[in-house]
Amino acid sequence: MEPGETLTSDLYIGVATEPDGAATTSLHLRRRGFDALWETSRAWLAAHALPVGDARPGLAHRVNTNLFFNYYFAQGNCLDTGTPVVVTSRSPHYYVSAAFWSRDAYCWTFPALLLTDPARSREVLVASLAAAGPRVAEHALYLNGTSLYPGFELDQAAAPLVAVGRYVQATGDWTILEERAVLAALGRFGSTVEPWRHPHWDLYGTFLLPTDDPTAFPYVTTCNAVVAAAFDALAALTEQAGGCGIEQGDGFAAGQAASEHRRRAAAIRATMQERLTIDGPHGRRWAWACDVDGNLEVRDEPPLSLRTLPYWGVGGATDPIQQATRSWLHQGNRYHYNGRFSGAGAPHFPYPSGFDLANRLLDRDTCDGDPLDQLVGTPMDHGLACESWDVDTGRVRTGAAMASMAGLLAWTAWEHLTGRQRWDQPPGARPAPVA
Repeated sequence: MEPGETLTSDLYIGVATEPDGAATTSLHLRRRGFDALWETSRAWLAAHALPVGDARPGLAHRVNTNLFFNYYFAQGNCLDTGTPVVVTSRSPHYYVSAAFWSRDAYCWTFPALLLTDPARSREVLVASLAAAGPRVAEHALYLNGTSLYPGFELDQAAAPLVAVGRYVQATGDWTILEERAVLAALGRFGSTVEPWRHPHWDLYGTFLLPTDDPTAFPYVTTCNAVVAAAFDALAALTEQAGGCGIEQGDGFAAGQAASEHRRRAAAIRATMQERLTIDGPHGRRWAWACDVDGNLEVRDEPPLSLRTLPYWGVGGATDPIQQATRSWLHQGNRYHYNGRFSGAGAPHFPYPSGFDLANRLLDRDTCDGDPLDQLVGTPMDHGLACESWDVDTGRVRTGAAMASMAGLLAWTAWEHLTGRQRWDQPPGARPAPVA
């Protein structure tokens, strides 16, 4: 080469479980050629990006960057078996890399995956339910579904049913109910949560909280709201399966009419109103939880905040009890942090959090400013979602490279932009057909 000349070189890297597979994969990539691979990738990203209608600078880029980070780092195929798996993050920069949490998978990642690629979301949903099986409510699992970190979590027991209900509503693909793993998950839900029912009340307990910490107040308000949503989903799925002539099994709908599932959902919500509210400076508001004797605990956890109750079908944002709760969350919550990048955290992460931003996107609260402006303006983890950030700099403090959090912020922003206020309302535009 002459001085000042430049040279561009294409490097192909193949990955496999042994050298021959890696070498032949890289050979295949070379045969395709860099230009073709580059254009194919660009075309796929353009086709799957969300058409963000809000024109404020940087918003579409921030939403879709997090959407695609979730797609590529919260799920994938195992190299040895080719089986689809969903994880909190594939990145080694995340402090618990490549493990399975039902809540992270079905409440944070799955809705974003459904927006990006409905066909892929079905593959991941079916495969992950098959792997987790009866252990889906345990704290954390290895990728093959065996127990990594035992401990029952009520929100994780309910999360798969909400995911199946969300998938069917968004795609109209009722054939997913013919999948054995899906039928089994629906069929075992009642027997999974029943041992945790209060001896006398229509409330269900948990061993670990949404932050994965143990508690002496097991009857958590928001966890019960998600259980009620799961029973509603089960009722709708039961009705539709019968109407479509889908053969039911694995305990799904065995002796359980849709009306019974709806009755249980309504009973939970009524008992929440009766047992889980408390007087406060702004009026009657929600408590966080109660113990078996009815003693109330007053606090909040952003991973499943009291802010989200209307989204899960409990009341509405304009209800006095919800308005009083929102006022307390902003003015009385000791884990709310004021500063340039304000927001709420928890003892588990004592800084403003991505969870709180997602919650304010869902309930459209502007107590800390426009949540869409904060989504764009907070540096976070180089523009990617993180568990929490510094109140003054907005830069990541905990949970860097948290791919499931990226999915959570992407889909809650989409809900905000499309005006969808409850999880079971018709979705606002996207997903397309399932191939």
